Amino acid sequence: MLVYLLKDTKNKIKINDFLVNGITIRRGTKQGDPISPTIFALVLEPLLIDIINDNTIKGFTLPNSKSLKLTAFADDIATFTNSTEELMKINTKIQKYCSATSSSLNKEKTVMIAIGDKPHDLPFQESTVPERYLGLNFTKTGLNSKYNTLIQEMKNNLIKWKSQAITMKAKMTILKTYVLSKLTYHQYMDNLNEEQIEEINNMTRWFLFSSVKNTYTEERKYKTMMKIDRAYADWKEGGIKLWDIELRHIAFKIWYMNRLLHNNYNNNNTLQEWYMEQLSRKKAHTSTLNDMCRHWGVFRVKFYQNHPKINELPDLAEIGSPCFI
Repeated sequence: MLVYLLKDTKNKIKINDFLVNGITIRRGTKQGDPISPTIFALVLEPLLIDIINDNTIKGFTLPNSKSLKLTAFADDIATFTNSTEELMKINTKIQKYCSATSSSLNKEKTVMIAIGDKPHDLPFQESTVPERYLGLNFTKTGLNSKYNTLIQEMKNNLIKWKSQAITMKAKMTILKTYVLSKLTYHQYMDNLNEEQIEEINNMTRWFLFSSVKNTYTEERKYKTMMKIDRAYADWKEGGIKLWDIELRHIAFKIWYMNRLLHNNYNNNNTLQEWYMEQLSRKKAHTSTLNDMCRHWGVFRVKFYQNHPKINELPDLAEIGSPCFI
């Protein structure tokens, strides 16, 4: 079936409003086709399995003694090695895979993050700045928060839109679609601090209610034209459906923990198994997981009576985590 989906594929190029004759595509997948990432993942799977099953490649040993060798999403792959020899073995496997599949490794976009002493004769450039992987920035010390950069981008966008004479509904659409939505992906794994939440709320108040255009002053505390509880309400109730940033931040953590507890982990999901191992040992190795536990514990205690399905999750005592009450 997959062969027929790709067979006799032709593309046309538009030049000066005229389409040229069809060009036959003999390799690769269709750009923009929803099934293309799945096809790519299927073709890439043998390489990943080869690396995972190689017992001479140890990877990173997690506190639960499990080995983490790689993570992959579509064509974004991160490998973990504890020596130059392991790195070279993985590189050799990648080169063989490329030769067999007519693929190529983009060396300009391939970097290494060295932890500890820097080894010699490395095959790729070493990272000197935070590197992005799946939209998040990482350094040798772990996750590098992008919130300050995102908040600055949000300010710039709001300043541009503020000059337009638009209605409150239009402002809310702009605010949610082009500005606050930038935070969503990061809120699953990263933590906003109180200062950042207040800064976001302050620029939001300025954009929605201030008569001052084109100039946002960080030191100034802007006010709303209505009580904040009313602003959070629906339009039908006299509100403007404003997002509660702090509450959304907590909700993302609860959602992630809820999904972690609902899904049955197995030996093939090393990271999920590691998370569950931390919960069972009553010790979270990361502040992010600790916050997830804390927010989930408060949520369950407060709302379990109104949400029977919560009781279907693993019992708090069975999990044994200090964050579960």
